Amino acid sequence: MVKIEAVKPILSVGDVDVSIAYYVEKLGFELSWCWGEPTAFACVTAGRFEIYLCKDYQGKPGTWIAIDVDDVDALYIGLRDRGADVRQPPTNFEWGVREMNVRDPDGASHSVRVANRRATGWRCVRSRLTRTAFAAGDALADAGDAVACTFGG
Repeated sequence: MVKIEAVKPILSVGDVDVSIAYYVEKLGFELSWCWGEPTAFACVTAGRFEIYLCKDYQGKPGTWIAIDVDDVDALYIGLRDRGADVRQPPTNFEWGVREMNVRDPDGASHSVRVANRRATGWRCVRSRLTRTAFAAGDALADAGDAVACTFGG
C-alpha cells in the first residue's frame, strides 16, 4: 500500500503578496517560496505543514482547513497578540476537541485544535473500532483504535 506523506491545501487568494504578509506576520508561518511577477503562487510553511497560495485559479474562496496543534491556548495568545483575525477563541466541544477558528484575508477559515483530542476537561478512553462504525462517523480512528471522549470527567 502507498503511504500518503503529506496533504498540502491550495487556497485561492485575491492578492498573493497580501496573503503572504498575513500568514507570515499574523499567523507565524514562514515564506518557503513564491513564483511569478507579480506573485501568482507561493508556499508558506509552519514546521512540516505547507499551505499553497494561488492567485484566483485553484481552490475556492472560503475553504476550511483543520490544523492540529499541541497547545491551542498558547497559540491563541500569540495569534491574538499579533492581530490575527481570531473568530472564536479556544473552546471545548462535545465531540472531543478544543479548538479555535482563525480567518485569513480571503475568507479561508482555519479550525485550529488540540491534536490528541485530550482537550482541557475531557476524559478519553481508547478502544477497538470496527470499520463500519468509523465509516458511519461514530468515532475517531487511528489504525483501528478509537478514542471516545466525554467532557467534565
